[in-house]
Parts: sequence; C-alpha cells; structure tokens
Amino acid sequence: MMKKQDKQRDFIMMTMDDIVPSDHPLRMIEKHVDFDFIYRVTQPLYSTIGRTSVDPVNIFKIELINILYGYNSIRKTCKAIQTDVAFRWFLNIPFTEATPHFSTLSKVYSRKFEENEVYENIFMSVMNQLREHNLLNTSQVYIDGTHIKANANKNKHEDVEIEKAPNVFEKEILQRINDTRKNDGMKPIEPVREMKVIKQSKTDPDCGYYVKGERERQMAYVAQVVCDENGYALDVEVVPGNVHDSQSARPILDRVLKTYDIKAVSADAGYKNGPLADFIISHHALFFTAYTRPKGKKGFFKNQDFVYDAYTKDVICPNNKILTYQRTVKEGYKLYQAQARDCEICPLKDQCTNQKQKEVRLSVFHDVLEYVEELRHTDYGIETYKKRKEKIERLFADAKEKHGMRYTRFKGINRVRNHILLTLACMNMKKMATHLERIENYQE
Repeated sequence: MMKKQDKQRDFIMMTMDDIVPSDHPLRMIEKHVDFDFIYRVTQPLYSTIGRTSVDPVNIFKIELINILYGYNSIRKTCKAIQTDVAFRWFLNIPFTEATPHFSTLSKVYSRKFEENEVYENIFMSVMNQLREHNLLNTSQVYIDGTHIKANANKNKHEDVEIEKAPNVFEKEILQRINDTRKNDGMKPIEPVREMKVIKQSKTDPDCGYYVKGERERQMAYVAQVVCDENGYALDVEVVPGNVHDSQSARPILDRVLKTYDIKAVSADAGYKNGPLADFIISHHALFFTAYTRPKGKKGFFKNQDFVYDAYTKDVICPNNKILTYQRTVKEGYKLYQAQARDCEICPLKDQCTNQKQKEVRLSVFHDVLEYVEELRHTDYGIETYKKRKEKIERLFADAKEKHGMRYTRFKGINRVRNHILLTLACMNMKKMATHLERIENYQE
C-alpha cells in the first residue's frame, strides 16, 4: 500500500555539533587552522568605540565558504548560511540568531579591506602556518600564468596610444649589448621610448586585451602563480591580459627566490628567454623549460643547424664554412656573416639562403640559452619538468573548476588581485587541513 510521508514537526534535542559529520571539511579546517591572525590583521581598521561590529573572523570565514563551495556571490553565500547547519556551526551562529546580511559584508569589504593590505597579510599569515607545520617543499618550484576573464565587455573598447612599457630586463639586456659593442669599438646604445596603440576597455581600463593563438579574444587579467612541490601557492602577481609571461614573471620570481631556498624553477616555453634564464641562474637555481620548435623559413636550414664554436667564437655552417662575427645590433643579437665567395659555390645554398651571403643572428644571451638547453636533457631536468602539469596546472584546474577563478566579478586590478590572493589563501588552508588530518590519522 502506498504511503504518503507527512511533514515532521517533532522537536529534536540535538546540538549543531552533533549534526555536523565528523569528517566534514569545515571540521578539519576549524581543527587545524588558527584563525586568531585575522584579529591581528584587522585590528588597526576597527574603532574602540561605537556599535559592535560583525566578528572579523566570521567575515573571513563567510568569504572562505563563498570560495571553497564555489558560490561566487556573497548574497548566495549568506542565503545558504541561513539553512546550512555545517555553515552555522563553522561560524558559531545558532539558529536563534540572525546571520549577517550580505550588504553589511559588502560595505565592510569596500570600506575597510579594499584599499588596505588585509588580503596580503591574510595570505602571508597562512604561509606562516604552513612553515610552522613544515608542509612546504620548495626544493623545486613551478611557475605559470593563467588568464582570468575580466568583468568587462570585450566589444566595448577604444584604441589608446600609450608609451610602451620598458622591458623588465632592460638594464641587463643593455649591459650585455653595450659590453660587446664597447669591445668592438662601437657606441653604446641608449634606451628608446616608443609609443604603441592598445585596446583599452571602457568598462575596466585596468584589464588587457588577451590574444593567444586560437583562443577566444577577450578582456582579461593574467595571474602569475608560483607553487611548491606539494602544490601550495607561494606567491601571485596579477597583471593585465596583454602582458607577456616573461615580463610579469620577474617580480614574483624575485620575491620567491629571495624568500625560499630553491634549487630549481620549472616553466613552460613561454618563459624561455635569455634574460629571464640568466636572472634565475644568478639566484643559484637551475631553470628547466620546454623544447621550442626551431623558427625560420620553410625549406631552409634553421639556426640550430649552425654550430657556434666557443673556442674561436665563430659560427660553422652545415658545409663546414666559417661565419665570422661582424657586430652586435641594437635588437640584442650578434651578427655572423659568411664569405660571399663561399656561398656562391656552396652546393647547399638552396637550403641555406636566397641572399648573396648567409647571415646568422645569435642572442647576446646565447651562452645562457645553451646552458638551459643542456639542463633540459639531464635526468633531473626531465623528471622535474614532467611534474609541472601535476603541480601548477592542477592548481589552476582546481581554482577554476571548483573555486570560481575562471572569471572575476570585480573591476580594477587591485580588487582582482585581492580576490585572487584570498582564493589562493583559502585553497592553501584547505590543503593544509587535509594534509594535517592525514598525518594525524597515520600516526594513530
């Protein structure tokens, strides 16, 4: 016989602590994470007089719930807290008390936290807890950038002429070029400022027009993240979407290499350039990167087919003829040129050049790039680079699929950076609680 379930109106004598499962993720976070640092971070922002405010720890915990459970909306998060027992238990708000209103939280974020270093301090406080528990393994680190869709219409933009930003390695590049030119008896090159036209969003001028291969062209930001061997995010740098990875990598690598004892840095082919490699090696770390396909005209010899002789400092062509050094050009290349008579009678000329004589350009950082190429073939380099996709790529996958980092609802690079810092701090916190719980269970 069919039964229709009646609505239950029984009173249940249980506490929230009895209802929340013992293996709930929020229980692990509450157990293993010390949230007292929130009071220290936010204390200067609160007055000693006036009406009692919402507990700053609860403000942070609500944002943590918002990120960990992928709500991506404070309004939705506050609505979920009203009925979710685990959320109320985590916030220590009984059912007899009202939950904070979403507008209260929004005002706190905009008035107190937005223009201060609260999010930076929160991220660093979580990193300090990771150090205390010895959970970081920075022997090898992995760097990559991921684009984050901006809260801006990609069709609403205007062409703006701006001064081209100098290369972040301009000083090092000019020094190498001018040292060579000085030995050649040539005049040093002075930096030249150029103008360029960019597409600037009318909605969010801080973002950049992101263009990469066959991907959708859009207004975006790029988050440069460095993670360690255990997958913890060590630092982040947020830049407009039109800034190249090799340019935005220097500030974050500078901070990380000075803070941690790092033996090796692994990155994809987008970071493979002489100045960046030289910068990493100068900090006594190895640099492992990917294979790059040779460039040049189809059907002709590539640069790698020409051998640089470090002893004679000349270049030898596939026909065993010598290309002698001519000069160093302002673009940062050393120019080597063959003898016209050698090229005229060369049987390989059709595969070499359609000019009167062959010219080869080598970077002034050629020695560094050769060293990096040698490192790539070592057992240590092969093993470390293989793990890149398991570390930094997985971190990005989790951040985008589970924690709403695929796009941003904020405008302005400062607000976007704050949100990404908080997202990575929450992910580190969740991973830390899971690791500590696993260690505790293993010891039992």
